[in-house]
Amino acid sequence: FFVLFFFLMIRRPPRSTLFPYTTLFRSILTGGSIDLVKRQVLDYLSFDIKIHIFTTSGAQYYYYFSKQRLKKIYQHKLDWVSKWKIFNTLREFIFIEKIIPETSYEDIIEDRGSQITFSALGRSAGLESKNKFDPDGKLRRVWVEQLKIMLGEYFLRTKDVIVGGTTSIDFINKKYNKGESLKYLSEKINVSLDDFIFYGDKLGVGGNDFSVVKYVKNVEQVGNDVDLLKKLDGFI
Repeated sequence: FFVLFFFLMIRRPPRSTLFPYTTLFRSILTGGSIDLVKRQVLDYLSFDIKIHIFTTSGAQYYYYFSKQRLKKIYQHKLDWVSKWKIFNTLREFIFIEKIIPETSYEDIIEDRGSQITFSALGRSAGLESKNKFDPDGKLRRVWVEQLKIMLGEYFLRTKDVIVGGTTSIDFINKKYNKGESLKYLSEKINVSLDDFIFYGDKLGVGGNDFSVVKYVKNVEQVGNDVDLLKKLDGFI
């Protein structure tokens, strides 16, 4: 289970016309992979719709045209040296903290190409267990600080460690975060960031949505997928 968070861009009606219009851009921005987006969203669509999709916290960008058309715009992968450093640090961290996953040790570290994700209980752990694990993110914020110390200052010049989904911690490239992705999209589609509306569950410092706050004024906190869908009702 993984909650996908959407952001919507609305072009405001021009003031100099007798026929105001509003153009709605539906988009997805998630720490998950494109395969996850396909399974949880795209496979359920029974109609053609255009969607901008940013995965792995913004390091990968896809444009969805229809059921048969999904175009990759860019993909910025982590270099192998950084991956090696992250994997070794995580193995040491898991041993020090005596972390025991609900599923298996193979299930708690995932290489998403542009991002490494550590899921404390395992990606396939039950939803109830995940929701109870660290609902306020307090434990993972402590872990993030520990991991940063272990990774070292040199590593953190170009990479970052952030709180992800319900049980996860993400290792990303600082240059390709969610905020930078929205800035890129704003320029690409010629819509001001002031006209963006962003919904996310990790908007606080250290969260994987925090980088958005730097660029987007209209941000709204959501608690879970049900809360998100209520806010999106009428847009989609």
